[in-house]
Amino acid sequence: MRIERRFTRKGQGPYEGIQFVKRSSEIRNPDGSVVFKLDNIDIPEQWTQLAIDILAQKYFRKAGIPQAGPDGKPLTGPDGKPVLGGEHDARQVFHRLAGCWTHWGKTHGYFNTKEDATAFYDEMCHMLARQMAAPNSPQWFNTGLHFAYGLSGPAQGHYYMDPKTKHMTKAANAFEHPQPHACQPYHALISTPQGPMPIGEIVTKELIGLEVFDGRDHAKGTTRVVAIKANGRKPVFRIVLKNGVCIEATADHVVYALDARRSEGEWRRVDKLTPGMRMQLSTRTVVSTCIRTSFPAACVSG
Repeated sequence: MRIERRFTRKGQGPYEGIQFVKRSSEIRNPDGSVVFKLDNIDIPEQWTQLAIDILAQKYFRKAGIPQAGPDGKPLTGPDGKPVLGGEHDARQVFHRLAGCWTHWGKTHGYFNTKEDATAFYDEMCHMLARQMAAPNSPQWFNTGLHFAYGLSGPAQGHYYMDPKTKHMTKAANAFEHPQPHACQPYHALISTPQGPMPIGEIVTKELIGLEVFDGRDHAKGTTRVVAIKANGRKPVFRIVLKNGVCIEATADHVVYALDARRSEGEWRRVDKLTPGMRMQLSTRTVVSTCIRTSFPAACVSG
């Protein structure tokens, strides 16, 4: 690929002309008690509070990230080991996303020249900061954690296409080849111009090229399915909330839950929830119970 610069200039940083400022994000219970709070995070000045909250509360990696002091130098503890914590600067997220994509592109020969790779990185960082482009939610969660921070962890059963063997290969750990897509149960409905269709039917019938709605142009825009993959039978958890809301997700999805009212919450996998816990839903806290069922899980890429 040849990459033409449209928003950045060679020799300048990707954020030239973008002002970053300190902001805070918090979630409060109806009684005013604080559920989540993060101060002094660096964010592009033009971002709305809603965008700040989504990044800080959902997409910032909360643990395992080497911390740096005001001078930019890595912090170490009394034992000489790096001090670890969470992401706190939007540029950390932009770098691990765009940096990982660029790394993959260079590794697999996507770019014509090194200059094209550098231009791609700069342009992607700039567009992410300007909110001109954004990946889907699981990319924000998972992509680049191994590339940027060397994080590793137990494999979670997902696969990747090995560019050398041209075969689907089971990932050896959770982060080097992350799952940058969301899994849904077989019966989850996908909107198409012909009407709703179960995602499992799209996969089993191998409906490559199927036109589906993608939410653009006041919900009239469409795209086409370019790849499919059945992820086998996985436990799907149905979380039934006291207010009647029902949420279904595979075990590795995380929600913000509290053990008891006014206790400190944390992000938990849905398979770690127990009846009586309180789950943060929008800006309210509600009692939840967890009922386990099982469906085939499937993914499509559009």
